[in-house]
Amino acid sequence: MGTRFFSLRYAVLGVAAVPLAMSFTGKRAETLAQAAPMAQVVSVPGAASVAARLPWAAGQSVYLTQDADDDCCSDHIGSNKWAYDFAAWDGGAFDVVAPQAGTVVHVKMSSKSGCGESKCVNDANYLVIDHGDGTQTTMLHLAHGSLDPAVQCGTFVRRGQRLATTGSTGWSTGVHLHVERDQVKRNLKKVCGCGPDGMACPASSAEWNLFWPSLQQPNLPTRFAEWGNADAPKNRRGMIGPSINVDEKEEIVTLSLAKSATTLALKGAVKKPGVYEVWARVPVGVSSADTTITVETQKGSTQGTLASGTGTGAFRPVVGLERVMLDGSERTATFASVVGDKTAVADALVLRRAGDATSSPSGDVAKK
Repeated sequence: MGTRFFSLRYAVLGVAAVPLAMSFTGKRAETLAQAAPMAQVVSVPGAASVAARLPWAAGQSVYLTQDADDDCCSDHIGSNKWAYDFAAWDGGAFDVVAPQAGTVVHVKMSSKSGCGESKCVNDANYLVIDHGDGTQTTMLHLAHGSLDPAVQCGTFVRRGQRLATTGSTGWSTGVHLHVERDQVKRNLKKVCGCGPDGMACPASSAEWNLFWPSLQQPNLPTRFAEWGNADAPKNRRGMIGPSINVDEKEEIVTLSLAKSATTLALKGAVKKPGVYEVWARVPVGVSSADTTITVETQKGSTQGTLASGTGTGAFRPVVGLERVMLDGSERTATFASVVGDKTAVADALVLRRAGDATSSPSGDVAKK
């Protein structure tokens, strides 16, 4: 007996998202186990201009069971139309990896159950990565307690880093991954509400209001390096991949700023010389006030700006410090407000290795 795969269904009424009763029309009568082999979905391998990669391990292909803007099941429509469901050909579980670097801001792993009815909608496990550019990747139906030991809510993750395992929690009748690109919620009040490992929330509780799309903030078209026409949905079914999402295990250094301090000691922080991106985190609800961040080395110093806005608890790239040559001899990173109050708005810094020491940095530390 085969298994039909459903994803989360929501309807947006005004500003509120409320569960919508499921009404399966039977348009997709095929099941995963019984599905006939289909032609490979047209893809564009290695599109260098696309930062995101497919959210599963390199070399693996999985089956697209429901396309974006699909007429199958009354869910990938409206403000949530840019969503996709993927499943292994044999119906088994597969590892979910980060499609792009960013901060894990919402994670729930406490649920063990799911079913094909709307009553199970809040049983879904999920993980959301904020990419620091106003967008986030949302992934649903993850297996109970499957969060990788190296990942916690609030931590910065690399592209290609293992996150969790697919499951069938929530409104779902088979093991699969629901993935979509969303806008980060405006005026976000809370992150990591289910604790660092996602186990603190009751199994039947989900904080959809913190990340789910709405009429005012619908989800977004997406493209992947391996699937360049993902944003051209046509009720497609077929194998997607293979993924080229390799975890390059780039060095990620996270440094926290002491309360009310404005300077971080950098000496020895970097173990691998190379070109680094500098990211900074502003606490939830705090205005960044155009914070400047200055990195000082033996050769001199360079300065970048964290654009104004309200913090969402995620790390954001520092404009002007996207590619800085660091070798471990750096002295300090200083936070300061343009308006002169010297209050440290950002509370942490991430140094993300983006290339080796022979790479040509576009923002190398300039001599004074």
